[in-house]
Amino acid sequence: MGKVLGKKINGITILICTYNGASRLTETFKCLMEQKGDDHINWEVILVDNASTDNPQEVADKIWIHKRVPLRFFHEPRPGKTNAIESGFRLSEYDIVCIIDDDNRVYPDYIVKVYDVMSNHPEVAICGAQGIGDFEAPPPPWFEKYKDAFAIGPQAPKTGYIPVEHGYVYGGGSAIRKSVWFELCDKNFRFLIKDHSMKSAIIRGEDSEMSFAFLLMGYKLWYQDDMLFNHYMPSGRINWKYLKKLFFSFGMSDVLIGFYSFYTENHSKKRKLKQTNYWINMLASMAAIIKSLPGYIYETIFVGEGGYKVLLFIRKKGYLLQLLSLGKHYDSINKEIEYASWRKK
Repeated sequence: MGKVLGKKINGITILICTYNGASRLTETFKCLMEQKGDDHINWEVILVDNASTDNPQEVADKIWIHKRVPLRFFHEPRPGKTNAIESGFRLSEYDIVCIIDDDNRVYPDYIVKVYDVMSNHPEVAICGAQGIGDFEAPPPPWFEKYKDAFAIGPQAPKTGYIPVEHGYVYGGGSAIRKSVWFELCDKNFRFLIKDHSMKSAIIRGEDSEMSFAFLLMGYKLWYQDDMLFNHYMPSGRINWKYLKKLFFSFGMSDVLIGFYSFYTENHSKKRKLKQTNYWINMLASMAAIIKSLPGYIYETIFVGEGGYKVLLFIRKKGYLLQLLSLGKHYDSINKEIEYASWRKK
């Protein structure tokens, strides 16, 4: 593990990255201004405009009237949330950086919860919160079954360390130890998902990639069940078409996350053979697609929305197409993770 910090942290940075989310910022800022019990904690808010066209700075300047906590603004012209987060970390003043999306509305004790967890657990690189659904309209019947795809609901059975086999926490609402982030960056870490994802798809999985990297460095992940935030869900996002796009994206990121997860667990010979050999992985992926095809066809015709086998097929399709996209880069990426300078050996 990297250097273990002392218990006390010097403060918290709330990092809000937004892309054309000005209309959602009012409620996000109001909840931050309603924090309680935080008088002994230094904290700040940084708003990163990620190439927006709706002028989020104007909205923020009108809303933010906190007497003690400063709000700073930064424009990140490069599209992509990872770019916005990287800029936010460079600008942050304090030891802990919390990733708050523009549709996250944290509870009044959020700052205090973050401070207590990250002060008392110096071995923890990232702490995840629980998202509570805040719906513009009643969700469809299948939503409860797939709510975790929307970063809603518990991330573990109870408060405590996240098991290695699970390996990640949601980015939204999470608290990250800045020193660990920079330790990772200083050792030439790069996001595979940002560099290798297919550009035509919704990109998901940066939070998983970061979490697995922290694990491979020797740090711990933590889930705090009572660290809560409302996750606003507009009706246009909770539909079957969007969920299918999400699962396709999950399939793509499964390939890249697989390079990390392989080195965090005791793997079988079968898993090792598949992970370390591109062509075996390709054949196994094609076989999985063929095996899942009948279920996909049946549920598409007779079940309609909510069919798990439909989503399973789509996820496997995303996995296969990502493999095809990687091609000759597959082996070099595998070696990059295996011999990474930032990994705990």
